[in-house]
Amino acid sequence: MNKDFYNLLNSDIHPSIMMELVSVKKQDLNTNFNALVNIELSGVKKSYYIPVIIEKNESISINGSIKLNICDFNLDPPTKALGLIVVDEEIEIILQLEVKEQIN
Repeated sequence: MNKDFYNLLNSDIHPSIMMELVSVKKQDLNTNFNALVNIELSGVKKSYYIPVIIEKNESISINGSIKLNICDFNLDPPTKALGLIVVDEEIEIILQLEVKEQIN
């Protein structure tokens, strides 16, 4: 299945998925924020807002997830066994970022 997914993403031409954190804006008085991210998948770049939760302990944790439709990236879900097995168009990306403050 991994091989099929790599083929779907054209990993021989585009070996990585890129996610760029553009900005983070506070939503309410709690720990809820909206992160603007650019996601590049198979050479196609799209911008998304991801609801995230930010917690500060020894480090800063940024956690969230987003469901994407692979068709938005010009990818067609593969079928197997004469169409009996179909890959879902929707994938979920889970964001878990740990940031530590460094004082120079």
